[in-house]
Amino acid sequence: MRRFQLLTASLFFSVAGLAQLPVVDNRHSATAQRMPLPVPAAMQELLTPSAPAVKQSTADGIITTQPQGESSTRLYGSSTAYYLQYGYIISDKSDGFIGRTVVNGDKLYLYQPFSLFPSASWIEGTIVGDTVTFKPQPVFNHTSSQGVNTTYYMRRISYTEGGSSYTAPDDSADVKFLYRDGSLRMVTDGVMAMVDDKKQWTGFGDTNVEYSLLTDETLTLPDGLTPQRYTLYYSLTDSTDEVMMMDVARQGDTYYFGHIVPDMGDNWIRGTRKGDAVTLDLPQYLGPDTLYNYHFYAFPGTMAMEYFNLFDMWVPTPKLSTSPFVLSVDDATGQMASDSLLILNMGKQQVFYLSLLNKPIIRPFADKAGKPNPPFFTKYDPYQERYGNGYVQFAFNLTTEDGDYMDPDKLFYSLYVDGEVYEFKKSMYKNLTENLTEVPYTFNDSYDFDIQDDGSRRVYFYEKTDQFAVQAIYKGGGERMVSDLVTLDAVAMNIGAPASQTQRVASAAYYDLSGRCLSAPTEGFCIKVLTMADGTSRIYKVFRQ
Repeated sequence: MRRFQLLTASLFFSVAGLAQLPVVDNRHSATAQRMPLPVPAAMQELLTPSAPAVKQSTADGIITTQPQGESSTRLYGSSTAYYLQYGYIISDKSDGFIGRTVVNGDKLYLYQPFSLFPSASWIEGTIVGDTVTFKPQPVFNHTSSQGVNTTYYMRRISYTEGGSSYTAPDDSADVKFLYRDGSLRMVTDGVMAMVDDKKQWTGFGDTNVEYSLLTDETLTLPDGLTPQRYTLYYSLTDSTDEVMMMDVARQGDTYYFGHIVPDMGDNWIRGTRKGDAVTLDLPQYLGPDTLYNYHFYAFPGTMAMEYFNLFDMWVPTPKLSTSPFVLSVDDATGQMASDSLLILNMGKQQVFYLSLLNKPIIRPFADKAGKPNPPFFTKYDPYQERYGNGYVQFAFNLTTEDGDYMDPDKLFYSLYVDGEVYEFKKSMYKNLTENLTEVPYTFNDSYDFDIQDDGSRRVYFYEKTDQFAVQAIYKGGGERMVSDLVTLDAVAMNIGAPASQTQRVASAAYYDLSGRCLSAPTEGFCIKVLTMADGTSRIYKVFRQ
């Protein structure tokens, strides 16, 4: 869910999609170079950690839903990319992004045309012979904290790497690709760039773009094998900082390790046992990930000191390796462990990691009772009158105080407001089927209860208060155990004074744009009416995806 605006005549905007923020901080390339060009202020704001989520507007002609036609994710992209990092425009090679295409007659649609900017939109090209031409078109829309709405466009600019200026001539704004045997190669010189409505370059774009047909295949689990649940522990230091669930299956001396990239469907790695050791067959293609729009691979890795021109210093850097990745096996406990590094990587030519699994320990999962570690607050946005809501955001350590992994399906949380357990009422939170005081950890309606990309939980509230606490509840092993209560420190976070009781919400109702009462908010626009404890009403126009 995103912010609501007070209902006024000036706020007839549409939100069709929310884009991921880039993960370019996970790029480790010694070849990256800083360009002597200024970064537009609007883009600097957008990429700060406190920046709001990206808003896409269909009113601007941006294609945010997949077009009809024959779709494919089997193209493997590479380019020289321009992107923003550390407050600069950076140039570096880019590799492994998905060429996600749809072909319909003489139209070819390409998803997310900039390899290192998540526009979450499509561009439309016209096929004539063996050439696809993409004319300038809108790809992205954003409203700044100052209320300035800007639409950004894909178009060609003329720029030579290392130069301090560029041009955007109107007579050569098209971007053309050679289209043969299903592959695409950019034949236009210059940069396929993202610019604003004044043709100012944002710093994002690509040149020398090639999409080749992918020949790598994912691994599937043999028929008849039933995987068992295991727990994976790992970190950059001692295998204790991070934990997640995974699957392991065995067929004689062949092991299958699955779902180490969560939320991406089936992804398996095979290993062969000799004696007390299992050697993984690496590298292994794990599949296309449509969240980050990259092809994922598992590689053995090493850590090495590498000189970075960008920083003029030596930096400890993960490197893709060809060395064997070996897990030692303890048959008595079922535990498998390694002293090496496993890299879950985007692409196969350079390090752009999703996760660094250092010194992993894999243990059979046991459903045990245990006191959960307390959650912790990560963000807080106080109630704001113009939006009609605020939110709290918190994260969990998925282990008990004894270090045992907790089954996410048996984990819950309670929110405390003004010292009392808060009851989420289905009359207010329309996607609930019953009133809740204990919210399942896995519950996500992408509206009032929103799981963020980092795994933290964001919960929206509609009353003016700033007194919050959160508690984890674990029901594993047939018992119910609770964590210590964690209080939001509003004073330390420089939050305003508590709200009065008259500012509490008494009830909520939804109406369509014709004034008909709705049992729950529908997709698109509707009207939300909050009745306060003092009898006054507040009206909001809201949009739901």
